[in-house]
Amino acid sequence: MLDNLLHNAVEHTSPGGTIGIKVRRAGATVRVEVSDSGPGIPAEARGDIFRKFFQKDLKRHVGNVGLGLALCQKAVVRHGGTIGIEDAKPKGACFYFTLPAALPE
Repeated sequence: MLDNLLHNAVEHTSPGGTIGIKVRRAGATVRVEVSDSGPGIPAEARGDIFRKFFQKDLKRHVGNVGLGLALCQKAVVRHGGTIGIEDAKPKGACFYFTLPAALPE
């Protein structure tokens, strides 16, 4: 999951831009965030970005098939977590996922 989110951040961030990673524990979960200073994800595309084969800009993604985020979502959910996107400040996108901090007994 982290590899895919980092790959996407690198792909969408111009040279000289920034990419950040944060990991924190929040109660019974761990939250991992990958943010970038790229163009961000338009509000109208956010409902589709975790759908198989969805690509926001087909011209930019030669060689990609649009499965990465769908597979990430499936893996996160199978492990009892959540995945989503928020705006990064001042610009860009911040993808996050949460996972249980400890395995159930």
